[in-house]
Amino acid sequence: MRIYGTNDLEWKGKGLFLKQKNPLIQIVEDTTHKGMYRLLWPDGVKSADFYNFTRAKDHAMTMALRELNKETEDQEKTRQETA
Repeated sequence: MRIYGTNDLEWKGKGLFLKQKNPLIQIVEDTTHKGMYRLLWPDGVKSADFYNFTRAKDHAMTMALRELNKETEDQEKTRQETA
């Protein structure tokens, strides 16, 4: 089972990548609150909450790792059920 950590992810500009061309999550400026940012998922959904830039990066990293490791857990469960 593969567990992902922060060393597996890389920031390029405002996009967080896992050795792929498309970002897992991007940070975009909030249109209403100057100096605040939201997370933008690949499916176009923006986070309901907004953050300062440092907190947005931290939250993006946390959410990306959560999703990546959830997928790994789901794959492991499926493999165990079929064995």
